[in-house]
Amino acid sequence: MIQIDPEAGLEILDARDYYEAERPGLGRNFLLAADGLLDVIERDWMAFPVHPFARTPDVRRAHFPRPWPYAFAFLVRAQEPLVLACEHLRRMPMYWAARLRSR
Repeated sequence: MIQIDPEAGLEILDARDYYEAERPGLGRNFLLAADGLLDVIERDWMAFPVHPFARTPDVRRAHFPRPWPYAFAFLVRAQEPLVLACEHLRRMPMYWAARLRSR
């Protein structure tokens, strides 16, 4: 079962709210893309590459489909993925590293 760090959950909701404010219905589309990607991570997390900036090999990155400039950074322990961040790809990388250290 996939787990989502509470801060990552807030990032998903913040992105949804931003897109919904840009155009009604766009926030819902963002959530559909996020849910779909979470389903794929849960089914086949090994299909995703190791995160390019993480120093821990258990951290992987799953990109959202276009047009969303986001990715999920997730940690895998005991075959269970934990989403650490819903990271915007055009912002500071690894801002969520403290979440990794607390795990």
